Amino acid sequence: MPTKQDNEQKKKMQSICLRFNQDPNKNHLNQVLNQLIDSPNIIKIDPPIKIEMGNKLTIGERCYFNSGVTLLDSGQIEIGNDVLIGPNVQIYSVGHALNYNLRTQGENIFSKVSVGSFVWIGGGSIICPGVTIGEKSVVAAGSVVTKDVPSGTLVGGNPARVIKEI
Repeated sequence: MPTKQDNEQKKKMQSICLRFNQDPNKNHLNQVLNQLIDSPNIIKIDPPIKIEMGNKLTIGERCYFNSGVTLLDSGQIEIGNDVLIGPNVQIYSVGHALNYNLRTQGENIFSKVSVGSFVWIGGGSIICPGVTIGEKSVVAAGSVVTKDVPSGTLVGGNPARVIKEI
């Protein structure tokens, strides 16, 4: 169950993202970046963006986020350096319990997502909770990544599978 502090952080991040999405000036971008404590040098974020918590998200240097990115970081998301994220990509680190009794009680399952450095995630892809994407990998557009991606590979499809080493 979310704590009162988690709910307050979530509302704060929603407000900051809303301001940035409505007016993506440098001041509003800096407000977003200031919430992402470990984010020293993000090159570009194209609005709109949705970040659930912000304080459970680590982003490396020189990353690019295209428009429509959703980051549900309740379970923690770590993104390496030089990562390119295409439009409408969704990264989830939280899901619901399979048991309906637990779901109706608001039970969530948190699973960290890690994206290595030099990764490119193609537009419309979905990264599921608990997944690690190895460095220098490419996720083809529209993929649903349900399992770990080895370093230096191209994956694609639903569910995503290794297409080839790169």
